[in-house]
Amino acid sequence: LMPVKKNYVQMQGQATADVFYSRNKITGKIKMGAQEMPIEASLAEPVLSEGAATEFAIATLPLTVGYKTYLATFDIMSSKVQAYILEVKAKEIIKVKAGEYEAHRVELLSIEENEVKQTLWYDKKSRMLVKGQIKLPARAGGGLMVFELTK
Repeated sequence: LMPVKKNYVQMQGQATADVFYSRNKITGKIKMGAQEMPIEASLAEPVLSEGAATEFAIATLPLTVGYKTYLATFDIMSSKVQAYILEVKAKEIIKVKAGEYEAHRVELLSIEENEVKQTLWYDKKSRMLVKGQIKLPARAGGGLMVFELTK
């Protein structure tokens, strides 16, 4: 799956971004009020769009304990490719508001920072993402963002 474009709208439309992907580059712009910042990055390898697109792509992988692979995403705020080692670390029972699931726990380790940046739990049967935990960068206030299936 190769991304083609991604559009962001945040803060009731005060901040927008249009990002266009091709095989060897990413272009676009970020607008916040009257300010506009171009996005232009060369690519040496295929990348995924960050966020839900990456989470969807991960669900298509062979999620078995011990599976490990490399993946790269494009971080719009830094205009840099982020490289990760993805590993299915465990199969565990996880409880969320929507119920209890037998899930595969997937960790994304930042190669640059040697730190787990995301932990994702996928239901073993449906491959649906039931919970996620993302370490936020300092520029976003730090801390963790946690989301889970509620219905």
